[in-house]
Order: sequence, then structure tokens, then C-alpha cells
Amino acid sequence: MQSANRMRKALALERGTFRNGIPHLRFGAGPRRLLFLSGGPGNQLPDGLGALAIAFALRPFCDEYTVDVVTRKSGLPEGYTTQDMAGDYAELIRQEFGGHVDLVIGMSYGGLIAQHFAADYAELFGHLVIAMAAHKVSEADRRIDFRYAELTSKGQDREAMAQRAEEIFPAGPLKPLLAAALWAVGKPLLGSAGDTFRKDVLIEAKAELAHESTSSLKRITVPVLIAGGRNDFAFPVSAVQEMAALIANSTLKIYPGGHFTAILDRRFAQDVREFTRQPRATT
Repeated sequence: MQSANRMRKALALERGTFRNGIPHLRFGAGPRRLLFLSGGPGNQLPDGLGALAIAFALRPFCDEYTVDVVTRKSGLPEGYTTQDMAGDYAELIRQEFGGHVDLVIGMSYGGLIAQHFAADYAELFGHLVIAMAAHKVSEADRRIDFRYAELTSKGQDREAMAQRAEEIFPAGPLKPLLAAALWAVGKPLLGSAGDTFRKDVLIEAKAELAHESTSSLKRITVPVLIAGGRNDFAFPVSAVQEMAALIANSTLKIYPGGHFTAILDRRFAQDVREFTRQPRATT
């Protein structure tokens, strides 16, 4: 009974917006702080089942950590970069967390930003994980993400969500049906997306196309755990391995599955837990 009560408390979702304009979804009952940099492009937090799915995926961390899932701030100026976004997270940690969080996990688009964050703001975190991301995005996924952003910016939400089928679902006879299902629920999934979001999503997509982090990766002096999916459509294993080689003190873990399924592997939470138990030392 106590375990069930703890889980209900851990998965009680609180929504809000930090002072610098970054929205967050908070859950978990632990004394330590975990900042989860979520995917994109798009800075609108999921609602309803989407929010519950994120909390469910991160439930193994909820006893030890209070988790804040964050996207990017609203009203991004043209030309904003993933390195600029890393600066926004640094500002957030200084303003809201007293200048330190115990663990940062950057997944997918958030993993692009985490590459700069690890290099530029190592004093603001205890440990950092780059999950389901690399310094290079596959050409096919770059094309899908940009087209998704273009359609979303024009209010074509159903068509935009159907685009994501290429990224989410494996090839096979069911793929067209799944794409049709995403088309049907496109409006509800995106929710009440306003004009600012529709501008921001295109700016984020352009930042993805322009992402370049090689020099940042070479400047990272703290240990980094890198987690990849063996069949990741967006970040192939070869790119993940190449990124790991550029970081002086990295640990690489590859899990079965694709872009969204690898983080659900039970070994992911175990590996993160083991990584955070190790004392952090710079090279």
C-alpha cells in the first residue's frame, strides 16, 4: 500500500512556467533534482495522455528525484541556436534551483542542446546524460522535422502529425494505417497551439539544421553517459559512436529498439543510476 501511495504521489503532475519563460512539467517525490530536456522541434509540453506517457517512462527515477521536464522558452528570436538554448537552461538553473541540479538528461532535441550545456555549464550539474541523440541528425529525419515544423507553422496540424509517422513507426504494412491514425488525432495532440508556438517550432527546426557541436564536444571535461538506440532512425549508431569518440570521458550504452523505445529499456534507468553513483571528476 505504501509503495502504491508513493507511486501515485510521484506521478502527480504539476504544470507551470519558469521565470525565464520555459514551461515545465513536474512530478516525482525524491529529494534530488532531475532536469529532463525534452525533444522537439516544438516547445509546447504535452498534455493528457502525452504527459502521463512521459511520467511513466521516467517513473524509475521518481523515488530518488523530483523531475522537471522542460522544453524551450516561448518567443524565440530568428537565428536562435541550440547553444543559445543551453544558455537559457543555465539561467533557469541559477534562478530556480540555486545554481545546481543533480542530474540532467537531454533526450533527442534536448540531447543536441545538452552537448553545448555539458561544455559550457559543467558547474551547474552533478551528472549529465545524452540520450537518443548525437551531434549529427540523419538527413531523413532533418527533412521530416523541418517539414513537420513548416506544416505546424501554417496550422496544418493533422498533416504535421502524420509526418511524424516516418520517424516514430517502423517500416511495414501497418505504417500507412498508423500515419492515418496520427493524422486523425493531430489537432488534439497539438492542443491549443498559439501563434507564438507556431513561430517557435520553425525557429527550432532551423536550429536543428544548423546544429554544430564538434568544438563543444571536444571541450567537455566531465564524464558523460551516452545512451543510443540500435535502430534509431534519427540518430544512427555510427553517429552516436562518433560523438562518443569526441568526448574525452564518455560512457556509451546501446539498447535494442529505435528512437523512442530505447529509453524505455529497463537497463537505461539502471545504467543512469550506476553512472550517477560514480564520483564526478574532471579530466
